[in-house]
Amino acid sequence: MRFIKKQFPLFFSIAILFNFALVAHAEILKVCVEGDPVLRTKCSPVENFDESTHIKIQNIKDTFLSLKNGAGLASTQVGYTDRFFVISQEAEGELIYDNKELHRKPGQPLVFINPNIAETSGNQISWEGCFSLPGYIYKTERPLNVTIKAFDENGNKFTFKATGFWAKCVCHENDHLDGILCKDKTLEIREVPKDK
Repeated sequence: MRFIKKQFPLFFSIAILFNFALVAHAEILKVCVEGDPVLRTKCSPVENFDESTHIKIQNIKDTFLSLKNGAGLASTQVGYTDRFFVISQEAEGELIYDNKELHRKPGQPLVFINPNIAETSGNQISWEGCFSLPGYIYKTERPLNVTIKAFDENGNKFTFKATGFWAKCVCHENDHLDGILCKDKTLEIREVPKDK
């Protein structure tokens, strides 16, 4: 116990420096647009939840938070080929952690690493846009209800059940990880007026 008390200030200082290093490496990235080959890449599963992964996750969260009117952002949209995406901190749905009582961090996007859509039901036809396809919106058919399993940035396994708009969002971002864009599934396309 004495050793812990004496070493605590040193441990605390190292922890602060480590967190500062992660923040210092985080940056807002440029969003890739149609024509960039990374958008057609099938992403590789994340195997290590190490510092490199944490920096990438922080980068995509910071980039997403810097954008306006978005519901989610996938790794390929910022040039990564790792299998993860984020959806808005405002996302509605049932979040179930396996064997842990964990809660979402307020104001932080929800991170999906190595996601797997486990179940879908119903269908909906609606319009959606994409940061990588600026200037257009696309009418698509998506599942009405989605159950997706994934890991968060700390390696905790969870299940997210969404319906309606957020089910569509999860499917849209998950498609990005397989190199699929919403324009590939479009039933109709419309140009967005420049002032919107």
